[in-house]
Amino acid sequence: MLLLIEKFLIRFCFYFQLHFSVLVHLCRNSYYRLTKHQGRLDFLDNGSIFEHAITCAEFGRFHYFLLTLCGLIYMNCAISVSVVSFVLPSAQCDFNLSSSDKGLLNAVPLLGMLLGAYFWGCLADMHGRKKALIAALLVDGLFSLISSFLTYFWPFLFCRFFSGFGLSGYLGICFSYLGEFQPKIYREKVLSWLEMFWTVGIILLPCMYNIILTTSNI
Repeated sequence: MLLLIEKFLIRFCFYFQLHFSVLVHLCRNSYYRLTKHQGRLDFLDNGSIFEHAITCAEFGRFHYFLLTLCGLIYMNCAISVSVVSFVLPSAQCDFNLSSSDKGLLNAVPLLGMLLGAYFWGCLADMHGRKKALIAALLVDGLFSLISSFLTYFWPFLFCRFFSGFGLSGYLGICFSYLGEFQPKIYREKVLSWLEMFWTVGIILLPCMYNIILTTSNI
């Protein structure tokens, strides 16, 4: 009886080893054909298929369009962050602000950005960066538009909070959204170009302020 069991185990192990070696051989051949016919796809060393496809697509008009679009968004972010310093002199007269009120007006948008950063990051991971970017722009645009018509301090402060909440979304997302479409050799360069739009926004803001101030005094 023991002899029969021993023979059965030997045959089973031999059969399993034979089929396992055949399976390994087939997998190796499939991987070799895949890397040979799809153009140097080394999944372990050279990244994924997605990265390879972006590299093969090279740099073209789409990338310039995307850079311009994200640059305008980033320029708007620079204006939104810096606009409070230009609004304060007029707001002090219109709202009769004290020193603590002016401090609140500076701090509340930053508090909105602090709380919104985690929310928009999670939303972008779950539903995609494009949807999160559009939603953040809509939130900031809506509350910024409402705040421009308000004549009372606390509703204005409320809108500035949610404006900062939306601003934190597209401030971070536009970098990752732009970067993931760029070939690896151009990625650092394009993200450096994006930073120039912040400077343009900072330069453009006082020019817009002077035009609005001159027009309102006429």
